[in-house]
Amino acid sequence: NESVIPQKFEISHIYPNPFNPVTTIQYLLPQNTDVIISIYDIKGRLITTLVSAFQTAGYHSIKWDASNFSSSIYLLNLSAGEFTKTQKLVLIK
Repeated sequence: NESVIPQKFEISHIYPNPFNPVTTIQYLLPQNTDVIISIYDIKGRLITTLVSAFQTAGYHSIKWDASNFSSSIYLLNLSAGEFTKTQKLVLIK
């Protein structure tokens, strides 16, 4: 019997990756917390913020439509409470 609430913070899937121009980001929250999901370019400049809100514990997903951005490597940063994780995204047009 699987638990409804995840056991740990995690970016569970980013698919597709590489992508053109839309990708889905799935992430897990084991507790209610403030969440910020931001996209940075390879030089570390903030490109966009996808989520900046209080969210409940559970499984979440968000789509990023990068139609207005050029082909490049981007960095996705998830901050939730004291947890922070960064993963690479590759946009190929």
